[in-house]
Amino acid sequence: MIRQATLVDLAYVIANAREEDLRSIRAFIGDQNLEMFAIRRFEETLTRWARVIDNLPVAVGGIAEPIKGVAHLWLICTDQGWDRPKELYSFTQRLVKGIFDGTGFHRLQAQCLDSEGAVRLLEHLRFNFEGRMVCGGAHREDLLSYGMVP
Repeated sequence: MIRQATLVDLAYVIANAREEDLRSIRAFIGDQNLEMFAIRRFEETLTRWARVIDNLPVAVGGIAEPIKGVAHLWLICTDQGWDRPKELYSFTQRLVKGIFDGTGFHRLQAQCLDSEGAVRLLEHLRFNFEGRMVCGGAHREDLLSYGMVP
């Protein structure tokens, strides 16, 4: 089931995220408190959805607008979310569907660590690899940049 995400959904997924996902979050927020990150991410996001299995969220994602006209896709999952790649792809596809249709967005972007699962998901969604930001993370991690234009 897919539903609009709540702050509780996001907090649950962060609390139960894979270690790899937590490393990714830390690459963007440094040593900031995860609860504060959840609140800020929730407040800054225009649309947010939760993938739910057995009444528990296993993935939460959304679209933020860090720059006028530029949509930024984000996604956080639990092990159970990543263990179902076809469902995760379908969920993420729903997040980006129609992103350029009358929304005023002229670009969709995403960034991730060099993670096989994240890269495969973004490429499957037809994002274009735009480059590697060497030492671009809060702890000097390399970040991969992906983008899509209509």
